[in-house]
Amino acid sequence: MFGYTDESGRLGKDPLFFFGTLWCTRQRRIDMLKTIQAVRDNHNFWDALHFSEMSSKRADVYRAIGDALGKLPDWFMDVLIYRKTVDPSGRPYEFAHYGTPQDPPELKKARAYNKLLKDHLNHVVRIKPRETWAFYIEDRNRPRDDNGKTYIKEAMQSYFVPVVEFVPKRHDDLLQVVDIFLGAYTLDAYRQSGCRPTNPPGLRKQDVSETIVAAIQHHIRQPWWWEARRR
Repeated sequence: MFGYTDESGRLGKDPLFFFGTLWCTRQRRIDMLKTIQAVRDNHNFWDALHFSEMSSKRADVYRAIGDALGKLPDWFMDVLIYRKTVDPSGRPYEFAHYGTPQDPPELKKARAYNKLLKDHLNHVVRIKPRETWAFYIEDRNRPRDDNGKTYIKEAMQSYFVPVVEFVPKRHDDLLQVVDIFLGAYTLDAYRQSGCRPTNPPGLRKQDVSETIVAAIQHHIRQPWWWEARRR
């Protein structure tokens, strides 16, 4: 099985933070990549796919990808949703127990991010525990002394996952598709949860979100809501 993992939101700042993994068989992966290429050819669109970037042409491309991939069988997307919590005094949860007292806040937040990512990937692997998995995860800027990549790879070794790669999103069409699918799903989750995003989307982005979610919703499994423990 192949899994492609991306994130959406700002951990600890936005009301909701998301991890999403699109997973499929080797053959379905080939089919999806061919389908994405066909959409790119049809629209003469070669730029990276980012849901945060929206224009009339991008909206058409994103809708076309959602419609085309939504018709393909045998692929799924699992989502972890982290809801920002507050301590008893009403202050935002600051991940203080991740790391040592000497660690700067950004390193503690990075370690919380790594824990969420590990929990999310564990959840995905347990869906098909007898399969051999390969995970491709968006590479991101990390603070100094963050050992997150090693932490995730070692955690996956306990599930006998032989391939865990952190790759730039611009080099992988399926990671870019997870970006637009998770971005669309994020807006839908905000609408359903009653939370308000920090930066409310414009009408075009809302419309694209609704169209994509309608096209792929039968591929999205029940989301896992993760809340931090108050200490």
